[in-house]
Amino acid sequence: TNVVSRVKENYHKKLEKGYKIRMLKARMSALNGEYPDIHDILGIKERGLKRHLKYDFYKKASFLTHVSDNFESWKELKTEIIGNETFLNGAYSGSLLKGKETVDYVFKRRDRAYLGGRRPNDIEVSKKISIDKESAITFEHEIIKHDSEPFNAGYAVEFNFSVFDKTFGDCPKLVKGNKISIKDVYTSSVLDFEIDSDCYLWVNPIYTVNESESGLTKTYQGLSLLIGKEETLFDRGDRTKMVIKLRIS
Repeated sequence: TNVVSRVKENYHKKLEKGYKIRMLKARMSALNGEYPDIHDILGIKERGLKRHLKYDFYKKASFLTHVSDNFESWKELKTEIIGNETFLNGAYSGSLLKGKETVDYVFKRRDRAYLGGRRPNDIEVSKKISIDKESAITFEHEIIKHDSEPFNAGYAVEFNFSVFDKTFGDCPKLVKGNKISIKDVYTSSVLDFEIDSDCYLWVNPIYTVNESESGLTKTYQGLSLLIGKEETLFDRGDRTKMVIKLRIS
């Protein structure tokens, strides 16, 4: 799913310090028969909106790649991971392969990116999506190093879904393991993920801050899942691979 990307809106200024005075003046102006900006009259419907005020610089689709040397410790992770833009927004070459048992889509991108070293690293990201007759979807994600400049980077694969799971609906949660299930309360659909090795699983509910007739409020948009590891690649040809299997029931 392409969860709604969060962008900066003019009415978000209401959460800035001092904007309350502007709202009070607008309401007094309206009481005096004047015509202030209607957006200044509307207030803030609920508290704690600042923590939901986040913006995206990339399209929040699925099977996205985050590669970065600036990852916070996974145990202290409190905000979305921001990966290198070239692998989030850059174009990938693609090909379709049809086999007897599966249909495979392969995407690749090779580029240079600064990942904490003295020089940019020459790395390639290869992704493969396989759909089999059992309705299972397998995602294979591989990072390949093409130079001799070592880097210690974290990476994560991001998925976004238009579902609401009570377990993850309130605040981000971080777990470690190789399995996770997400259940939509409205359709009872279940998304079962299984990864080929233990990794960090970070589930984040996505909210936008919107303006309604009763004032500024938050709106639930969907659920974001990041599956990640921290790896060190030293030599030319080193690679790290992750295999994710998704079953929907």
